[in-house]
Amino acid sequence: MPTTKKPLKRYSILDRCFSNTGRNYTLEGLRDSVDEWMLEKDSQSSGISIRQLREEIAFMKSKDGWDAPCSTILGDGKKRFYLYEDQSFSIKKRPVKETQIEELKILMDALDAFEKLPQFLHKGNNKFDKGKEYFGPLYRAFSQRKQVKMTYTPFSKESKTFILTPVYFKQYNNNWFLIVLVEKGGFVTTKAFDRIENLVVLDSEIPEDITFDAEEYFDQIVGVSRPIDGEIEEMKIQLAPPIPTPT
Repeated sequence: MPTTKKPLKRYSILDRCFSNTGRNYTLEGLRDSVDEWMLEKDSQSSGISIRQLREEIAFMKSKDGWDAPCSTILGDGKKRFYLYEDQSFSIKKRPVKETQIEELKILMDALDAFEKLPQFLHKGNNKFDKGKEYFGPLYRAFSQRKQVKMTYTPFSKESKTFILTPVYFKQYNNNWFLIVLVEKGGFVTTKAFDRIENLVVLDSEIPEDITFDAEEYFDQIVGVSRPIDGEIEEMKIQLAPPIPTPT
């Protein structure tokens, strides 16, 4: 697994290390923590280099990242330990990053371009037709960290109205889904765009301590749905030998 993949998870690990008041981390210690996770995901991983680790710490400290108050203190034997100057800081408490908002804007522009193409205008072939009108309001709610009130019709069930916290968009199998936190119960669920019946962006803001780690959430699942009480299962696949091609 190339080290360029899943950077948000690595930032999350570094964030946890910088916030840990029970342990001091040297640069090598930070690398070991990141490598441990990478090897768990891919036994062939070569880990992260010190150079890339320094670059990712620098990004966390930058305005383009989280403006994180990363600092170093001098320990025994001239060792330098990495930590947050403000121990209450966490990147998970920061508002939505401008880079995420820009990605959503690019998505909106792409959808506008798609619907102008002839092959996307036919009702039977247009994957984005039903529910596409909610991209704009949901984009605004996501970028401004606002809650939404949604009327939704599940498959073969009656419509219901919820107050939801939008946290992520995801496309799967040619359909778009909104990942939300449900106010009543506090669990994560998925809403398909084509089953939204009505949507209103509310004035109520999403608290800064509410965060969503998409890479971690989707890491062990295929698709967009994750059972609330679901457990990870190990699957063994037995492959049959190839069938000889007739000559």
